[in-house]
Order: sequence, then C-alpha cells, then structure tokens
Amino acid sequence: MEDISKLREEIDSIDEEIVKLLEKRMEISLKIGKCKKQNNINVLDKSREKEIIKSRVEFLKNNDFKQPLEKLLKLIMEISRELQYK
Repeated sequence: MEDISKLREEIDSIDEEIVKLLEKRMEISLKIGKCKKQNNINVLDKSREKEIIKSRVEFLKNNDFKQPLEKLLKLIMEISRELQYK
C-alpha cells in the first residue's frame, strides 16, 4: 500500500501546477475579453465552449473522468466569462 503522505505530496505538487496554469489562463481570458469588447463580439460563444469541451475530453486516457472533466471545464469557462464581462 502506498504511503498516504507521499500521495498527498504528489497532489500538493499537482495543485501548485494547476493554480499557476489557471492564473495564466485567466490572464489570457482577460485579454480575450478586451479584444471582444473592442470588436463588439459577444462574450458567450456556445459553439466555442462546446468545441473546447469536446477537444479537451479527447486528451483523457481514462474515460471514467469524462463527466468530472466536463463539469470542471464548464466551471472554468463560466469564471472566464465573468472576468470578461468586467
């Protein structure tokens, strides 16, 4: 049996990477929001969001994680839209 503390350390390290990547994603999302405002483009683009979800799910090796990933992506995109509306 694996040591739980070592597994938790792995999760901590992964979480740190996730936070850095999410921050970078949000910064880019803000830039996209500015471009959309300047060009009178709607913040919400349902077809783009569906495309993102579909393509990201294809990265999965374990299809059991499809639903959780879709849920996470929808939340991330919702937060991105909120930032873009500001």
